[in-house]
Amino acid sequence: MASNSKGSSRQAIIDASFTVIARNKISGTNLREIAKQAGISLGTLHYYFPSKAELLLALLDYMREIFSEGQREISERPLTQLEKLYHFFLQEKRYLVEQRQMLEVFFDFWSQGLQDSDIQFRIQLIYDRWRQDIEAVVVEGVQTGEFDPQVAPMIPALMVATMEGAALQYLMDNSVFDLDEYFETSHKMMMRLVGVAESRG
Repeated sequence: MASNSKGSSRQAIIDASFTVIARNKISGTNLREIAKQAGISLGTLHYYFPSKAELLLALLDYMREIFSEGQREISERPLTQLEKLYHFFLQEKRYLVEQRQMLEVFFDFWSQGLQDSDIQFRIQLIYDRWRQDIEAVVVEGVQTGEFDPQVAPMIPALMVATMEGAALQYLMDNSVFDLDEYFETSHKMMMRLVGVAESRG
């Protein structure tokens, strides 16, 4: 029972941190306000996270776990490699629609990472894992003859750039484009690059 209570308290702090940071940004957030949002004492928060810096790094690790789990689910599905690429786009769309707050917090971290090496390192890990998961799909697509081996090496970076570019624009102004159309078009572009005819397969 005690371990469950500890786990729920820690998760309550994580959840409250997303809410407070989405509202006030990292620079305007303090631990007292997070404790209040979580419904716990400041002392309890300090038990789990002695400093704001430690809490921020834990938030990034938490986001990395969520992103990695979603990417792993795609890799394990019984789909063609082309279908898996398409599901990476669908996943990003789902995050934008269902996890907007988390992505807003992530991009606040992104700007902080330009000045903080610990944050920058964790963001690099997130991007590295994302590219690696896409690369694993692309490599298998090359091996099965689905994809053109000459352009395949650039696909992971191009896909991440396409999805992050969409997220930045959409979070700033969600009327700038239709998400469904954007990611459908993005997928068709990737199909052409890997040498696949226009059908999702």
